Amino acid sequence: HVTNNGCYSDTSTEVVIVGPQAILDNSNPKLRVYPNPADDFIHVINLFDPLQACFVEIVDVRGSIILSTCFQGSSVSIDVSELQGGIYMIRIRQHQEITMGTLAILHQ
Repeated sequence: HVTNNGCYSDTSTEVVIVGPQAILDNSNPKLRVYPNPADDFIHVINLFDPLQACFVEIVDVRGSIILSTCFQGSSVSIDVSELQGGIYMIRIRQHQEITMGTLAILHQ
């Protein structure tokens, strides 16, 4: 299913879970998320396949999706200024692979 912004929906995925430090310390070679902790914006850098849609979800401690976006290209900036301060999970999916890590929101 292709949406109007070029993103697609696919229910079959292979899950690759990477420990929370993968995004915190930028050791994941395919994706970079910074800054962490964040105040107003996070930046997601896609080094894997910029020509394919990349889905980003921020999930709270209850498992509810608080924010989601889809982008195509090498990077996107996501406004997190309206999120309450705290710890969230960030889930990034591209192709059939899912990468997860923690994201701290700390408003100054």
